[in-house]
Amino acid sequence: MLIIYAYIAWLWQDMIITLQAPSRGPEIGVEPSKISADDGGFRQRVKIFFCIAITPSGIVMTEINQLVETLAQLALNRQVRIATAESCTGGWVAQEITALAGSSGWFECGFVTYSNEAKTRMLGVPEELFISEGAVSESVVMAMAEGAVHNSRAVLSVSISGVAGPGGGTQQKPVGTVWMAWYFEGSEVETRCFHFTGDRYSVRLSAVREALKGLIKQLNKNTV
Repeated sequence: MLIIYAYIAWLWQDMIITLQAPSRGPEIGVEPSKISADDGGFRQRVKIFFCIAITPSGIVMTEINQLVETLAQLALNRQVRIATAESCTGGWVAQEITALAGSSGWFECGFVTYSNEAKTRMLGVPEELFISEGAVSESVVMAMAEGAVHNSRAVLSVSISGVAGPGGGTQQKPVGTVWMAWYFEGSEVETRCFHFTGDRYSVRLSAVREALKGLIKQLNKNTV
C-alpha cells in the first residue's frame, strides 16, 4: 500500500512541502527532506497535516469509513446487532466497525477463528467439512456465519475464509480466493466466492470492503 504523508510548514516566510512514506510492509519508503536542524522548532511551525491512503486495489480508506457509517445507520434504525466471524481478515472487519464511535449500540462481537480448531470450538463448524471441502469453502463459511449468530446475541453475521497469499494457493483455490457468507437469523444463508487480485494487503482489504457491503445489502432486504 502506498501511503503519502504531506507536511506543509511555514519556515522563514517560505512554504515547504516534504513527502514522507513509512517503510513498513509493502509500502514505498521515501526519505524525508531535512527541514531544520532544530527539530523542536520545526514541530512548532507545522500548520497543516493530511494523509492520503491509496491501495493497489484502488480502495481509499474513506470508502471503508463511509460503508461503516452507512451500516451503523441501518443497524441502529432496525435495532439489529451484528457479529463477525473472520479467518483470513484476522478481525479487520470488526476493527473497522469498532473504530466508529457508538458502535457498541449495534455491534455484538467478533470471532477471529484463524485455525480450523478455533472454527470448530468457537463457532461449531463440523470437523468433517475441513476434510471434505477445506477451510476455504462455501460450506465452512455458511457454518461460520450461522455459528456467529447462534453463539451471540447478534441476528446478523458475516463470515470470511480465504487465501490471502502470498503462499497457500492451489490450482483449485488460487491466492485471492475468498469465500464469504451472510446470515440473517430466520433467513437463508447467502454466500459468494470472490477472486481478488493484488498482494496480501489488497486481498484482505478487498474482503473487508465486500463484507461490509454485504452486511448493508442484508439490512436493506431484511427486517426484524
